[in-house]
Amino acid sequence: MLVGPIFWREVAVAPRRPRFFWVRSLYGLALVLLMSTAWLVLTGNQVVRDLGDLARFGALLFQLLAPLQLAVACFFSALFSASSVAQEKDRKTLDLLLMTRLSNVELVLGKLCASLLHILVLLAASVPLFALITLFGGVSLGQVWRVMIVTAASVLLCGTVGSTVAFWREKTFQALAVTALILVVWLGLGEALARGLFGSQIAGWSSLTLARAISPWQAVLAAAQTFFVDEPGLGWIESPIWVFVLVALGASVVLNLVAIGLVRRWTQAVDTKTREWEEEGAASQEVAFAARMGQSNPAITGGGVRTEQRTGGSVPTPAASSSNPVDLIEASPQIGVPGHAGASAEAASTALSVAALAGGQISGRRHWRWWPRRGGSSSRIRHVWNNPVIWREICTRAYGRRTLLIRAVYYIIFACTVWLIHSLASMGSLSAEGVGGLALVAFFFLSLVLVNIQAVSSLIAERDGRTLDLLLVTDLTPKEFVYGKLGGTFYNAKEMVLFPLALCWYLWFVGGITLLQFIYLVVGLIVLFQFVAMLGIHVGMIYATTRGAIATSLGTVFFLFVGVATCIRMMIAFSGRFEAQLPFLGLIIFGGAALYLALGVRNPSTAIGLASFACPLLTFYAITSFFLHQPHLVFVAIVGAYGFATLAMLIPAIDEFDVVTGRTTVEE
Repeated sequence: MLVGPIFWREVAVAPRRPRFFWVRSLYGLALVLLMSTAWLVLTGNQVVRDLGDLARFGALLFQLLAPLQLAVACFFSALFSASSVAQEKDRKTLDLLLMTRLSNVELVLGKLCASLLHILVLLAASVPLFALITLFGGVSLGQVWRVMIVTAASVLLCGTVGSTVAFWREKTFQALAVTALILVVWLGLGEALARGLFGSQIAGWSSLTLARAISPWQAVLAAAQTFFVDEPGLGWIESPIWVFVLVALGASVVLNLVAIGLVRRWTQAVDTKTREWEEEGAASQEVAFAARMGQSNPAITGGGVRTEQRTGGSVPTPAASSSNPVDLIEASPQIGVPGHAGASAEAASTALSVAALAGGQISGRRHWRWWPRRGGSSSRIRHVWNNPVIWREICTRAYGRRTLLIRAVYYIIFACTVWLIHSLASMGSLSAEGVGGLALVAFFFLSLVLVNIQAVSSLIAERDGRTLDLLLVTDLTPKEFVYGKLGGTFYNAKEMVLFPLALCWYLWFVGGITLLQFIYLVVGLIVLFQFVAMLGIHVGMIYATTRGAIATSLGTVFFLFVGVATCIRMMIAFSGRFEAQLPFLGLIIFGGAALYLALGVRNPSTAIGLASFACPLLTFYAITSFFLHQPHLVFVAIVGAYGFATLAMLIPAIDEFDVVTGRTTVEE
């Protein structure tokens, strides 16, 4: 068939996995808990006297759950489709698929449909639960179907964007980051149109109508309204909702056609232009592996890489300076691990062959490594530091050749945010509750997501590239590995950290916040950046699959900020006051239990358990304190919760490194 064997294999294999059923069950249970909690809040604060009260409750509940489901579905559909293709590239299995009899259509559509299978199953499971809301009144089955159609079209387009970007880009970090940036720009443009930032009329069309025609968020809000939204100027289409569905389907078709036509060209371009740079990180770690297997310390001397024995022993000089590794192995039979004199030929052959494959010339005690320049006409020397982890993160192109594109788009988003804040501050209408506060929150959340993507990608790239096992058998200490990955994360995502801090300074400069609030904001953001970076490292170490690591890491960030904010929004909508928090606290505790299962799957500990329950609860408390204008309580809650959670993941990663990475178990 059109989608090919990749999709049908997923259809046949997915039901055999237990998680296929319990994820669907947990999603349905979460929706039921949200409905039940909202009902408890309503009945605990007012008396339901007539059918009108029930109808208003049903309409408000539906208008809250429909956008929440859209956000979850779009976020994970883009994530799953991008990570599915990126995993094939990192593991070099995409080349094998291209060598088979699979056509481009079967490859592209098969990967897309297979990655969206789980999301579409969740949407199908939610239909009966949304239909139950119609029993309260105020919601019709037509509204339910309109919301489901808009959500399905949005899922298809978001998944297509993630899949096409992943086929285009060469690394997992690039695929996820570009996908996230596209989604943010897309949603931001829709919100700007809906709020009239470009004027109330554009080319004779209402800005709100255009927003509903291009933005999934605005489209689902219109679809969830009690009265059908129509526009007389649209003719037979009648409503901008159906315009959005047509736009989403058309854009999905165009993007899939582009991917189908260029998938082999993109793959060939990556193979021919980036092979040397892709091998650079692995080769450097192979050199480090060879040196570490010989208990040596890489040092920089004379512009090359020299290995000196840590024990003070001398290294026999080969009888010949031949570049043939076989001659060198035969001439140096005793280079290797101290204590194995005369029996270290295997270690010597490993070290010499790795260095020879890396393109080095070995003469006496010096291992020289010459690297070609980008143009290939001349040569230069690449110096490997004592810690090859941080060297690879900073000095090589471990995350692809075109990360400048990601930075450029991020710069544009930053410039737009600064322009908006400056305009609102000039007019005197800058407030935390208005569009300026919403833009700041969105920009900060995007920065946290990008830092988390960078962190988790640094681990799964090692695992998929078969270099993590290579590093684990060296004498790299856990501190060198963990701190090297954290340092590389912050170096490669330095703009994502510095720009939000610069924006905080600008807010204080224009008088938007006081000096004390500026300190609260800067320190809180630094703690959150450390948390999301350590979260990505922790999840990347304990999950063996790319999709599982990405889904858990970004899903945790999504739950802690978007999920808790949704609970706050529902509490305000149904009670009108913050005192009615008890039912939602029970829901937050349920989320904390799920978070503990996700983060402590391999190495459960009391600290991780406390952090899993404390972070949702204190985030809930921080958001309520913000609405109550108590910034000092927000600061204490955020710093205390996420600072402790960072230490709860960092200390086991260093002290129990073998357990966290799976080389041993707690019982052993």
